[in-house]
Amino acid sequence: MIYIATMMFREIKLINEYVSILNVQFFMLLKWKSNVYYKRVEYILKGVIK
Repeated sequence: MIYIATMMFREIKLINEYVSILNVQFFMLLKWKSNVYYKRVEYILKGVIK
């Protein structure tokens, strides 16, 4: 019984680590996308992109 509990605990820990890694990647992607978007808006305001 204790063995099963430790295995479950380990799996939950692994899942949490995986989710946090995904969240970091998602956050980086969002940041990158917003940066690209703002750059485009800047260019539009400068008249580079018509």
